[in-house]
Amino acid sequence: MNYNDLHEFTWNELSSLSWDELSLKADELIEKLRNDNRELPVSAIEKLQELCDRLPENAPEIKKGMTLSDACNLLNFILNYITKLPEIAEKYAPVAEKIIELIAKQFI
Repeated sequence: MNYNDLHEFTWNELSSLSWDELSLKADELIEKLRNDNRELPVSAIEKLQELCDRLPENAPEIKKGMTLSDACNLLNFILNYITKLPEIAEKYAPVAEKIIELIAKQFI
């Protein structure tokens, strides 16, 4: 996480974490805490979850000359967010459909 991310937390929420742990991305830190069977204050977990759920303001766009790898990565990005936050499905579904059409036309 960067300074702006960490700035949202109190000392009490983060005092049990190492510098190495604080340098992880929020989702990586949550996974590490689960694997290590460690707990943080509820407020800290909620803030970490909010960092994981941040979305770009606009849906990603399909770019001219996109490779199969790029198309699959973009589709994966969109589907991951749609499954985590179903309320954004309406906004992102048209882009996902275009990517699937692109893959079908170009690569299959």
